[in-house]
Amino acid sequence: MRTKDNYIDKPIWKASEDRFGYAKLAGLIASSVKNHPSDSSITLGLEGSWGSGKTSMLNILREQIENQSGGAGKDDQIGTIVVSLSPWLITNREALIAGFFAQIKSAMETAKDKVNGGTSSADIREKLHTVRDKIGEFGWANTLTTAATIMSDPTFRSAIAAGGQALVEATKNSRSTPDLESQRKEIVEALAEIAELDRSFKILVLIDDLDRLEPSEALEVVRLVKAVADFPTIVYLLAYDESLLAKAIKTATSMEDGSAYLEKIIQFSFRVPPFEPFQLRAWLKVELQDNFKSDTDFSSYRARIVLDSWASRLVSTPRDVKRILYATNTVWSSIKDNADLLDLVWLQMLGLKASDGERDLYSWVSTYLQSLDAFVLGGSTIDVKGQCKALEKILISLGFKNTGTRDPTENFIVGSMSDHSLGKLLAGITSYPHTESNSWTHKFYDEELNSFREEKRLSSPWHWRNYFALSPPGHALTDAEWEAFFNAASSSEGALKEKLEKLIDISGDNRPNIADQLFERLTYLVKREKLECPVLSSCSDALS
Repeated sequence: MRTKDNYIDKPIWKASEDRFGYAKLAGLIASSVKNHPSDSSITLGLEGSWGSGKTSMLNILREQIENQSGGAGKDDQIGTIVVSLSPWLITNREALIAGFFAQIKSAMETAKDKVNGGTSSADIREKLHTVRDKIGEFGWANTLTTAATIMSDPTFRSAIAAGGQALVEATKNSRSTPDLESQRKEIVEALAEIAELDRSFKILVLIDDLDRLEPSEALEVVRLVKAVADFPTIVYLLAYDESLLAKAIKTATSMEDGSAYLEKIIQFSFRVPPFEPFQLRAWLKVELQDNFKSDTDFSSYRARIVLDSWASRLVSTPRDVKRILYATNTVWSSIKDNADLLDLVWLQMLGLKASDGERDLYSWVSTYLQSLDAFVLGGSTIDVKGQCKALEKILISLGFKNTGTRDPTENFIVGSMSDHSLGKLLAGITSYPHTESNSWTHKFYDEELNSFREEKRLSSPWHWRNYFALSPPGHALTDAEWEAFFNAASSSEGALKEKLEKLIDISGDNRPNIADQLFERLTYLVKREKLECPVLSSCSDALS
């Protein structure tokens, strides 16, 4: 059995862990990098929404390239050196620039260490040593130029964050801006010479989480890639959500179209393969079966509603699957004796994927269950029309279709919303059309409510709060109290009387109708012939 730690939202690192075809696309990208001429630079993109697996793709790509035997397989060939930059982890602009060039510099050092044979190895090693130093100086100069803007800060805190005390001293003593273009030209020429000696040599810079940056920081990374460090032998692969990055660039540049700006930077984009909904649903179901195989019937109709119908609408990325599994695993151990697994999985889906904006079904369900609780246990009135209208809007936003007739006076559907199957998940709701206004929600029947109570379902007024707060409603007859009452009845009439008196006595003002709840449950069990207790069964005629 897997633990909840297996479902923490972390990327995979190896092709052997690949479930969704990442390795094939990573192989294609690796071939593109390998075949790109080493005497020029190129910027590639890897597009995908959050949670689609971009970081996993980058990890597998790194694995595949590093497993290659030194490019073309000759001793004097370096092949592709892979370095990574996660700008989201860097706290300010100066540190971002310094970190960017530090990665390229480290790649030169790694390449130098890989040169171990061939007639031109000494020459290549010497040139790599030289260009490594030039990269360091160039990066320092760029950082210094940026840090010069903080001269008005007498504490030099920004400069210290960017480069330490040495940078502070350099900033204090600087008289003019370094000639960055001259330094850049020297680096380009040096790298071109190395490319001429070793056609296999390339540096692949993986830049992840670009879409998580502040707009100005995202623009700074793009500027570094395209205008500052557009060096021979270097291939950049930027991973991002296109819509988010375009929006950030639009904000930072005040341009009308951030996507058009990106097109000028990214020569070619790969896209994370779209997921087959069935593939994700199958993974979710398999993991649930492996972990909770004895806790529910996964072949039931309700399982198909939750794990097929609703999962197909709400589960769209591997991250969604992991988060649902983690949430379910975390909560279930605390409430398993007083809850239903499929209801919990469905509620976790709503909490993660339908809990904000127009899609906020999670809050609607919470409100509905509170009103159900108040109506059944407290006798309170309910704003049926208001909740019905709200539910219609939410279901439409989730893609469900209207199949009923619109009431022109009330401006909402009279009848049904198709395919949602909420009637199997919540008491008092149906999918079938009716002619009576509001008749598809808030129709509570004692038989249905008691059935939900026996199964400890989400919309049982006696259990719903377990799913949200890990404890039953404060004014409901709990399962533990019912069990104690039943055990007393199984003992003797005297014990039953004593337990009943005690139960009613401790109910107090918070549970004034505890006796009604008790006898309603007794009545239901008698009618269903589920009451196997001689003392209580003797009351069956009266209860019936």
